[in-house]
Amino acid sequence: MHRIVAASALWLAISATLSAQTLTTIANFDGADGGNSYSGLIQSTDGNLYGATYYDGAYLGGAIYKVSLSGALTGLYSFCSQPGCPDGKNPQANLVQAANGNFYGTT
Repeated sequence: MHRIVAASALWLAISATLSAQTLTTIANFDGADGGNSYSGLIQSTDGNLYGATYYDGAYLGGAIYKVSLSGALTGLYSFCSQPGCPDGKNPQANLVQAANGNFYGTT
């Protein structure tokens, strides 16, 4: 019983010192720059955030985008630009940045 009380007291002490998190929307997709991002964002060496969307973009096959920390959203690449989508379609995984600065991902 003493362990439960001690654990509860510790939990109350910790939770009382933690502040609430507030989420802030910094950008919204309009379809042309992508939509339905299933992957996470990465922060590049240039400080901007990069990610991929599963849908939309110029050819409806998903897109690669950049978001500045001030909220400027820029579409960088739209997948499925040719018949048969030889450049891929519907990316779902996170991008990675290589040591040479290039981004890599899968579709």
